[in-house]
Amino acid sequence: MLKLRDAPSCTNVIQLYDWYETKHLYILVLEYPLHSESLLKFVSREEKLSENTARHLMRQAVLAVQHCLDNGVFHADIHCGNFLVQQSTMSLKLIDFGAGRYLTHDDGYDFRGELNLF
Repeated sequence: MLKLRDAPSCTNVIQLYDWYETKHLYILVLEYPLHSESLLKFVSREEKLSENTARHLMRQAVLAVQHCLDNGVFHADIHCGNFLVQQSTMSLKLIDFGAGRYLTHDDGYDFRGELNLF
């Protein structure tokens, strides 16, 4: 998350404001998007999503993941439960970097996130 908080930041990735280290744990001070719910809960609650809404949400999800890859971060746990939707604006935020790690060439991707087969 430290790598992702440097400029340019991405509005679709949860922001890390500060962090503290104690003897036994780390304390993270994160952005708290008001009136948000997980994408999983949002999609389950809605009977149907319009194509425009689905496209809008997917675009934001792709931008969030691309931002991570561009900054050398592999999230490693992408699923609907790790995105928050703010209902009033329909903005999406990628959360939960607990399984995340630095992206390396050994992952099969270069730093632009493209598949590297060689």
